[in-house]
Amino acid sequence: MIEIRQATTAKDRRNFVNFFFDLYKGNKYWAPPFRDNERNLMIEEKNYASEYCDTAWFLAYKDNKIVGRVGAIVNNRANDVWNNKVVRITRFDFIDDKEVSKALINAVTEFGKSLGMTEIQGPIGFTDLDYEGMLIEGFEEQSTLVTLYNYEYYVDHMDSLGFKKDADWVEYQVKVTEKATSLLSRISEIVLKRSEYKLLEFTKINDAKKHLDGMFDVWTDAYKELYGTTPLSQKQIDQAIKENITFANPHFLKLIADKNDKIVGFGLCFPSFTKAARIANGNLLPFGIFHFLRARNKIEVLDLYLVGVIPELQGLGLNAIIMDAVMKSGKKFDIKFAETNPELETNTKVRSQWKYFEKRQHRRRRCYIRSID
Repeated sequence: MIEIRQATTAKDRRNFVNFFFDLYKGNKYWAPPFRDNERNLMIEEKNYASEYCDTAWFLAYKDNKIVGRVGAIVNNRANDVWNNKVVRITRFDFIDDKEVSKALINAVTEFGKSLGMTEIQGPIGFTDLDYEGMLIEGFEEQSTLVTLYNYEYYVDHMDSLGFKKDADWVEYQVKVTEKATSLLSRISEIVLKRSEYKLLEFTKINDAKKHLDGMFDVWTDAYKELYGTTPLSQKQIDQAIKENITFANPHFLKLIADKNDKIVGFGLCFPSFTKAARIANGNLLPFGIFHFLRARNKIEVLDLYLVGVIPELQGLGLNAIIMDAVMKSGKKFDIKFAETNPELETNTKVRSQWKYFEKRQHRRRRCYIRSID
């Protein structure tokens, strides 16, 4: 018999996060998230999305042992923006037992019903910067720190539970080649010469800090029409800057400014922290931080985290300026290839930027949806 308990105490939160680590212990494709960040999501005072979200966290027990977990989110801001009545599922993990996954979804269903929701959607997190989508292709590919890995049996569970496709994201492995960088350089030079825009590059992250609010303004504008996205509050932006810039290598932050020094485009990339995360096992302290600091400058793979240009300037070559600058920095560090962030399969503007590169579409992830009975 499966027992569902709501996770409400500090011990419950530790168990909720630790179950995920136990389930994937020894899996060579999994990249562990930061344990503290995951626990903080469950604490209202530390998760600023709680200002407009209702949440519940559930653990599944069998024979008094934890066998599954799920988070339920009613993102009231997103529901208003997208005119939905949706309860989101996040951190949905379970052993290969369909009674477990069914019991967890039933708990989410009852939570959603209690708040007047009519559909269940996910996996999808609090914001567009949170984890999105269940892996459905690429189970033998190394995951990155900004995406979640899951076992292949999850897909069969979702089908059995009556979920259908709502949106797919694809991911690419992009090779850094002389041919691609030469072509991008020519385009970049032409656009910079004929326009009022300028490229901002940095050797110290402190020199970039005054531009970071502007960068997230661009992110808000550029991503606002994308699936499930809602604007971030200033508190969330400040938190995102703190979490994302701490380990940033300044050579891989590229900004484009107009003649008035307003930021109109950006590229934020990270050295792959997958190996560091595996060594640290999700713990920054006391010693994990040193593995991340070392990985910041010893780079083999580059994770292309976020790239954005304000909508009215998209298609004018600013993306080429950003990617040219990123690839030039990559060559200095002898990077062989880059990993893209998940991109909506319908987002042809973003996907078209890889036409200059040798690429391999190696992962696909899905957000599902189902009516609440």
